[in-house]
Amino acid sequence: MKTYVAICATLVALAWVGVAAGATPQGKLTGSASYGVNLTIVTPIIDGGTSYVGLENDKSGNCDGDTGSVMLGSTTYSILCAHFVASSRDGSGPKMRFTFGIPVGPITATPVYRISDGGPNLADDKLAYTPTGFPGNNIPLAEKWVNEGRVGAGWAIPWAFQTLVSGTGYTITASQT
Repeated sequence: MKTYVAICATLVALAWVGVAAGATPQGKLTGSASYGVNLTIVTPIIDGGTSYVGLENDKSGNCDGDTGSVMLGSTTYSILCAHFVASSRDGSGPKMRFTFGIPVGPITATPVYRISDGGPNLADDKLAYTPTGFPGNNIPLAEKWVNEGRVGAGWAIPWAFQTLVSGTGYTITASQT
């Protein structure tokens, strides 16, 4: 019996190693559009998480491996945190939430953006951001909203949706890292 238990435990451990070693599909955001302000993805935004991939709430509590950069207006910013959601509750397709730091004097503002890829037409994509931003230097709060969403983070303030008026639109794909 002890041998049987040891063999089963070994097989389970090997199965977990195989799952962990495999590539994890993660979201990748590309494209550009304007809502009165141009928001261009300069280098693809990638959710580097290996757990909670594609789920509404990333409860890992971290932004490890998240990469990319955006140009807001004429200034480029590096992504601090990103989270890919395979499908939006509102039916608008896959979405990516992300934040970046904007130096404002002695503080750093951290707006959170949400982009949904509604298909090949610009009019079907959705862009929203945190209407009030976050108090300066509050990166952990912005990261919580990115990872857990507005509802998951417990925020009553709704997203400020914007009408996209020009650009190529946004594309969100599941990618392999």
